[in-house]
Amino acid sequence: MDLPKIAFFTVLLIIFIAVVFFLWGLQYSDQSLSFENSHASVPASVIREIDNIRSDERSYFSHWDANASEHLVTVYLNCSIKYDNMKPDMVIEGWTLRRVQDPELYNETSIEAYEIFIKNWGKQHPLQKVSYWDADPCTKRVFVALLNSTPEILRSTEMVDGWKIIFVQAT
Repeated sequence: MDLPKIAFFTVLLIIFIAVVFFLWGLQYSDQSLSFENSHASVPASVIREIDNIRSDERSYFSHWDANASEHLVTVYLNCSIKYDNMKPDMVIEGWTLRRVQDPELYNETSIEAYEIFIKNWGKQHPLQKVSYWDADPCTKRVFVALLNSTPEILRSTEMVDGWKIIFVQAT
């Protein structure tokens, strides 16, 4: 093969790769732009109210999302019903701010994940003897009571599918 043919095919290959990357990037740019625009279009006064909800220690803030086309901001809370944080919707600068209980709070997959983790941890550490565990869904913490423990284990924590595993001495 002579040099001009190699150069021609090399240029064609570069153009083909550039087109593929361009088209691949387009499919993700539309999704990310709509997400960014929906959050960017939320007025500062609504963001301040979200920050107030987040800073209220009783609210157990999880996350929030915005729907720009409906002018709706949804704030997801853990244990909102338990602590009577289910206040009526607020309207701020034409945007509706709605508080709802986070549907992920009682996600069976997450609960199974931390239960499996604790059972496996108990098998790997038979001397510590897991006595019981108690989950606090408001803070997404699971307290694992150990009959025998070391200071290192009591200081350690683990994160399993959004739940913080805390080891404590059984009483």
